[in-house]
Amino acid sequence: MNLEQMLEKVKTFPPEEQQRVIQMIAALEEEIQHREARPSWERMSALEAARQVLSFVGDGPADLSTNEAYWEGYGLDSISQNIGNG
Repeated sequence: MNLEQMLEKVKTFPPEEQQRVIQMIAALEEEIQHREARPSWERMSALEAARQVLSFVGDGPADLSTNEAYWEGYGLDSISQNIGNG
């Protein structure tokens, strides 16, 4: 349904229902203005904010699990302890 069709449909509504449509449009307009008035940092997701804050990391891995050196020897202490207790 395009705007012209919607307007023609609303014109067929009783006056009190037309008033409700006008009130809904006014409420939506107010919500949009309020949303646009917020600072840009309030409109971004937590992920976007984290990316901006952590942008100094540069070319480092996005996730430490992708860094093989980080995982080198991981869990070996617990294995040797279990073998010694076994």
